[in-house]
Amino acid sequence: MKIIDLKSGAEIAVPRSSLACAIGNFDGVHTGHRRLIEAAVDYCRDHSDTRCAVFTFESNTSGAPFIVSHEEKLKIFAECGAEIAVTVPFDEVRDMSCEVFVSEVLIGKLNVACAFCGFNFRFGKMGAGNGETLAALMKSHGRSTVILPPVNLGGEPVSSTRIRAALAEGDMALANSLLGRNFGFVSEVLHGKALGATLGFPTANQRIAHGAAAPRHGVYASLCIIDGKKYPAVSNIGVRPSTDSHGEVNCETNIIGFSGDLYGREIAVYPLAFIRPERRFSSAAELTAEVMGNRTQAEEILKKMGISF
Repeated sequence: MKIIDLKSGAEIAVPRSSLACAIGNFDGVHTGHRRLIEAAVDYCRDHSDTRCAVFTFESNTSGAPFIVSHEEKLKIFAECGAEIAVTVPFDEVRDMSCEVFVSEVLIGKLNVACAFCGFNFRFGKMGAGNGETLAALMKSHGRSTVILPPVNLGGEPVSSTRIRAALAEGDMALANSLLGRNFGFVSEVLHGKALGATLGFPTANQRIAHGAAAPRHGVYASLCIIDGKKYPAVSNIGVRPSTDSHGEVNCETNIIGFSGDLYGREIAVYPLAFIRPERRFSSAAELTAEVMGNRTQAEEILKKMGISF
């Protein structure tokens, strides 16, 4: 997938082919977002002279905790079939009028033939424009627009706000249904205090990025993937109240059935079911007994979910 960076000062080559372009923030790239991108992909199948693009921002425009990183967002775009990702710092278009955004950016820089947006799309200075505004402006330039209706789950539209709320409740089943995939952490394993190894249950430690959305703090039955192989696991997400109080949010995962050095390697951890809240233990023996019990619980939960290893 080609990436076009519209950052000020960057050299832009106007695409030779016209674009079918899905536009939005795409935080989480949830099932509604995927439907939007898929509509642009379908358009390109019927219009062989167009290429599928996704226009998004380098930062979360809402200021809320981000569900996926910008880099992960781009990877998912490619998986959805996008040929081009167009990125821009939000600050550089925040104060543009709707007319300027359409004429100078979508048409002047990107040669967009058909724009795709969601039912609740807003753009322009102070969010002055919506999907109908976009359609009218595109039509004035001889271009077209598709406004997609909401994708509903449980009688309500799928949204990034609902996903963040589900994560905050530790409701991973709902969060994953809204996303259309498992929420998780794909990152490098960092050195910790090695307390788990000392007590007989080594953990893989991942730092949760500042500003990222995280599930409710506590212990989870998790799925861990290392070099393509799946392992059952139990993860603690939070600030480690029994061992330190620095306040950094981490994901510490005890991987069942794995032994080896993971430091510096990238692994994927998907917390699938909440077991208990995070809490402080009065002794190492009490902590060890609790972790061993949580391991058993995690294996039972994953088995009931039909996950085989």
